[in-house]
Amino acid sequence: MTNGKDKAAGAGNGNGIPSDPEALAPAVEEALRVRAATDGRRLAAALGPVMGAALRRAVYELFRSAIRAVNRFLLFNVTWRGLKWRAEALWSGRPFREVVREHTLVSPMRQVLLIHRRTGLLLAEAHRQDAASPDGDMVSSMLTAIQDFVQDSFRSRWTQLQTVRFGDMDLCIEQRTGVVLAGIVDGDVNVPVRQAFRRTLDRVERELRGEIAAFDGDTGPFARAAPHLEACLRTQYPAEEKVLPLTWAVTALPVLALLGGAVFMLFEGLAWRDTVALLEAEPGIVVLESGWSRGGFHVKGLRDPLAPDPAVLIAESGVRIPVRAEWKAYQAAMPDMMLRRARGLLDPPASVTLEIEGDVLRLRGEAPASWLERARLVAAALGGVQEIDLSRVAEAYGELDRQWARAVRQLRQTPGLVVLEAGRDNGRYRIEGLRDPGAPDPEAILAAMDVDPDRVSGRWELYESAEAPFVLERARRVLVPPPSVSLRLEGGTLAASGRAPHAWVRRAALLAPGLRGVTDFDMTALQDAEREEYDALRSRIEALLFRVFPGTGDPLPGQVNRMERLVADVRRLAILAEMLERPFTVEVRGHAPATGSEDSDTAVSLVLARRFLELLRRRNIDPSVFTARGAGAELPEGAEVRTAVHEGWVSFRVAAPFEG
Repeated sequence: MTNGKDKAAGAGNGNGIPSDPEALAPAVEEALRVRAATDGRRLAAALGPVMGAALRRAVYELFRSAIRAVNRFLLFNVTWRGLKWRAEALWSGRPFREVVREHTLVSPMRQVLLIHRRTGLLLAEAHRQDAASPDGDMVSSMLTAIQDFVQDSFRSRWTQLQTVRFGDMDLCIEQRTGVVLAGIVDGDVNVPVRQAFRRTLDRVERELRGEIAAFDGDTGPFARAAPHLEACLRTQYPAEEKVLPLTWAVTALPVLALLGGAVFMLFEGLAWRDTVALLEAEPGIVVLESGWSRGGFHVKGLRDPLAPDPAVLIAESGVRIPVRAEWKAYQAAMPDMMLRRARGLLDPPASVTLEIEGDVLRLRGEAPASWLERARLVAAALGGVQEIDLSRVAEAYGELDRQWARAVRQLRQTPGLVVLEAGRDNGRYRIEGLRDPGAPDPEAILAAMDVDPDRVSGRWELYESAEAPFVLERARRVLVPPPSVSLRLEGGTLAASGRAPHAWVRRAALLAPGLRGVTDFDMTALQDAEREEYDALRSRIEALLFRVFPGTGDPLPGQVNRMERLVADVRRLAILAEMLERPFTVEVRGHAPATGSEDSDTAVSLVLARRFLELLRRRNIDPSVFTARGAGAELPEGAEVRTAVHEGWVSFRVAAPFEG
């Protein structure tokens, strides 16, 4: 064991290694950098224990801080002492935090020592007057001896003491490159005390950096450190608070919940592992990926349609966490699956057996010719089967089957008929398919092919064929066009031409696009009878002109028939407008003889229009469709110029609201 003088006398040990660990810092840093660049794995393995210890320490401090925060909350808000402090703060008018500090802050520091690290000499000290403190030099020597003992015992120059416990007091130690700060503390060294020591040591190092580096045994310059030591000595810290039983209960609940969740997840993970193994062992199921994601388990893979449903297997396994599964269809090449698939597609009679040899499907026994024909067609769709061997299957039923086969071919070739299935069961032929209402009768076709109807059982479901003749016939049957309308089909476009009532045009426009096989309905060549009549009436009304007396606005004699025709045309136009959903207004325009005054002409023309409108209202016609307008001395189109000077005119304009 070495003393302080020996340490001051030499700068190294017998191995040539510097006695001051800080002297090795640059070399160690460079060595770590090079090792991280060349062999990071070995460096990680070397630093693992250190990092693990630091991580454990950090977790411990985090848990300890959480318990302290919960305990302080309960202490200040639940216990009788906390409620009493709150009452004191309310009564005195002071902040609650100030009252808490008054009752909880303590000064646990008895003595603070600043020691030269290399020599072990006491540089400066501070101690409380009301507390017994040992001699500073004695404490410095004791600390140096303990430090040397620890380093020699563990054969390490890097081992540093942080806390020494004796009786009910602790010796708190903080070390730097040149100095050591030690202090005697009542009770345990807590985090605030440790932080105060570090702050004090930082201030001393900043202020006395040169004196520390040039220390030659003279402690006089270090008197400047005394204020910092005394400030550290006077620092008050929150007293250690006793952890309440309620705090342990509150903090234990989430811990127990986490432990329970961990145990649950452990058992669920084991159950999921067994479930995946069960799926992997099931024929026809291939698991490509499985694991945990998005709040549950997930599995991806391939599934043969003949394999059991993976969802049922997962439900029966007992896994309680949601499972997200993605399965893509495939055909397993295992002999058992191939054989099951072949039986399902071929539906062989009882007299036929199936065998799988490699990629060849071999059939044995006796079967009808119709079944053999179907087997040859279907076998090409069997996954994993490259060849089908029918050489050992004898044809049954002979001529009857050949006759039936010819009839089935005829039915397949008949437009409007779709044969879905044809075969023979228990000596009777059976056939199922689809039939368009416009197609020929299948029974009539079978009778024409000399097939005994008593030996055939057939079932035909109605359907709508997309072939052009059937689409056109269906359109005629649904739309029922009048004789003046013709229909034709070009591609998927149904075109109508001719002249038809408006009601039929509207009905056809609604029904035609919904017909099977019709993609578009072309009405460009179709004339709407009511629309044509509407346009003709409109033109006829606008062509009417009435000559009127300028003073009264009454029509001149000889225009009674023209008035009756106007009333009849307007009434018919109203009926057509309602049918076509085209509201209209008839503007009655007055034209006055020219007097040379534009304002006078406009006023007289408006009087003429209103007078004529009053005459129309007397003929029991809806007045809401009329409006009056004065056109001044403007001559209407078609008026006789020679009489315009002596007479007034009334003309008409039919306008829909959307025409302005």
